Order: sequence, then structure tokens, then C-alpha cells
Amino acid sequence: MLAPEPSFELLFVNAQYVKNLPGRRTDITDAPWLASLLECGLLRGSFVPDPAMSRLRDLTRYRKSPPRIGVEPALILSAAGAGLA
Repeated sequence: MLAPEPSFELLFVNAQYVKNLPGRRTDITDAPWLASLLECGLLRGSFVPDPAMSRLRDLTRYRKSPPRIGVEPALILSAAGAGLA
């Protein structure tokens, strides 16, 4: 029989938010300090959309401002005789 896999929750936290929390720390003590903040419930996760929502957000973002085509693709297309409008 297989042992159950350990479960954990992955939390993305904004670094600016963590930096503003009070507490004395150095680079060496950052990991234990962050662990204690998490245990106390002082860290809140950032919003990470699921893949379907991420694709939808990308599409709506491009509808507002279409991605710009750089100089190199334009030169390649014009050399091939298929200029951009």
C-alpha cells in the first residue's frame, strides 16, 4: 500500500508587502521569519488565475492595445514583398 502524499498549499506573496511587515531580520533569518509569519496568518497570497482565466485576460488585454510588431519582423515582411498595413 502506498503512503499518502504530503499535501501543502503554495502561496505567492508580494515582496513589497512582506518587506513592510515589522520585525528584525537578515538574509540568513528570512526563511524562519517568513515561516513564523505564515503560521501566524500574517501572509496573504497574491491572485493567481487558472490557465483558462489567464488566457481570457490575455485576450481582453490585447483587444485594448494590440501587441506592437517590432522593426525586425516588419523588415522581413517588406523584403518578402508582403508589407504591413
